[in-house]
Amino acid sequence: MTNENDMKEMIKAGLMNKFLSVFVLIAMLICYGCVKESGDGEGPRVTVVSPLPCDTITFGEPFVFEMQIEGESKLGNLSIDIHHNFGQHSHGGHVSCEFDDKKDAQFPFFEEWLFALSEDKTSIEFKQEFLFDDANEDGNPFDTGDYHFHIYVTNQDGYLTFTTLDVKLTR
Repeated sequence: MTNENDMKEMIKAGLMNKFLSVFVLIAMLICYGCVKESGDGEGPRVTVVSPLPCDTITFGEPFVFEMQIEGESKLGNLSIDIHHNFGQHSHGGHVSCEFDDKKDAQFPFFEEWLFALSEDKTSIEFKQEFLFDDANEDGNPFDTGDYHFHIYVTNQDGYLTFTTLDVKLTR
């Protein structure tokens, strides 16, 4: 048999559980109301036109990076970087090249760029000329061999698309 104090504690506990349940439900509804609906719920589609997978880029010679970017939502930003792949690592499902032999980096080339895309468009053709210096600021020639680009594109809804492109850098 329970006494009166135990009964009061059980009632308090039951009320507290109900209060917490209602509080959590209200918090979830508020958070759901803050979620912004996007055009398609996906990141932009990216088609790299140039350079092609496994193309050779020569230090000191200009080349054009071109891609088609499209989606249902307005575009946001484009970020591109290039780094060595002397260890032959992979970043997912993309066309891989025949690798050179593994080697340690001595003076690896690395560069990154950030571009704001047109705020009012859902589709653009991105075209940018690049020229990679053949030596670092100390005059040491950059390592040649396997490299890859990372390409990140966002839309204004915050969705991100990531892809990579394997290339060779040479002199």
